Amino acid sequence: MSLPSSQPGILSALTQRFINRTVDVESFGHVEHVQVAYDLLVAYDYFDAVVL
Repeated sequence: MSLPSSQPGILSALTQRFINRTVDVESFGHVEHVQVAYDLLVAYDYFDAVVL
């Protein structure tokens, strides 16, 4: 999946692993979910973020 080119480089390593589907699902809890959501909503508008 390719990212929209809104603000490249702003995403955390966790969020990049989430997008690439390489995140460890056993250690992906609520805190990690909130971090990924925050990163995506800071970097992209809502409609672009929800499709990632």
